[in-house]
Amino acid sequence: MVGMFSTVHPDETLNHTKYGIKLLVLIVILVIGYKNVKKIELAKNTWLLLIGLTVTNILIASMWK
Repeated sequence: MVGMFSTVHPDETLNHTKYGIKLLVLIVILVIGYKNVKKIELAKNTWLLLIGLTVTNILIASMWK
């Protein structure tokens, strides 16, 4: 997404803060997933946290200009 930005939008500057925050949220999602990969069933709180972080990442991508 970051690599293609300059070819798709040559007149605009890239917002590195937005993509940095999105990357941090993605890393948190992956760490939580890896910590719970061997469990047979996820706890409800963990499941809700993963859904919330995913929705947050989508909202950051679509609403932050």
